[in-house]
Amino acid sequence: DSADAMCGFAALKKHEDDVAGAEMLYHRAINADPQHYAARSQYGLILHKQNNLAGAREQYVKALKINPRDAVTTMQLAALLEMTKAPVTEIIDTYKKVLLLEPGRAEIYHNMGRVLQEAGNDKEEAKAMYELALDYEPRHVNSLNSLALILQYTGEFVEAHQYLQRAVRLAPDEHALHCNFASLLQSVRKEYDAAEFHYNAALSLKPDHLQTLCCYGSFLRAVRHDYSEAMR
Repeated sequence: DSADAMCGFAALKKHEDDVAGAEMLYHRAINADPQHYAARSQYGLILHKQNNLAGAREQYVKALKINPRDAVTTMQLAALLEMTKAPVTEIIDTYKKVLLLEPGRAEIYHNMGRVLQEAGNDKEEAKAMYELALDYEPRHVNSLNSLALILQYTGEFVEAHQYLQRAVRLAPDEHALHCNFASLLQSVRKEYDAAEFHYNAALSLKPDHLQTLCCYGSFLRAVRHDYSEAMR
């Protein structure tokens, strides 16, 4: 059997949720054709999902040596590097390779901003990445939210409010956006009725979300002086 045929059968097995069968077929495809980069990429993805991160990385790296222009595998490698807490420069360089292959992807700029921010790097760098993401995709909700949180941190409250408001309007079913917006309305703008509305909206979407419950409890205690409800 050809490696292409085995990859085709493996894809069917994955579609049927037969992961073990797919894994076996991708492995056979690689044995039949060690230069089959798609088989290595897909095999790596299965290992990745099984938390065999060393094995996944090996397959991604080998696939990219065969075909350096495979944006999907490059993206998968970047995600793996994040999971394994690789050096920030290595993660950022990998995301930049994706951008060389697929310019203008807002998701990639957002991911780079998040990596820089989580690593404790200069928030201005992260902010610049989120702004680039929004230049390419003004409706990119994750970037609107992330940029708003940085602006709130740096005291740029008017702009933070504008970005969070846009994010909530674009994705009204995202509980985290309502919680973030409620926190800003409460702590900065003192718009308590609006804040309570968004806390309740967040809890209607995810009633057991611990952070929202804590924030709303604090709101009830500090603003409404409703101590019994805050303790619930």
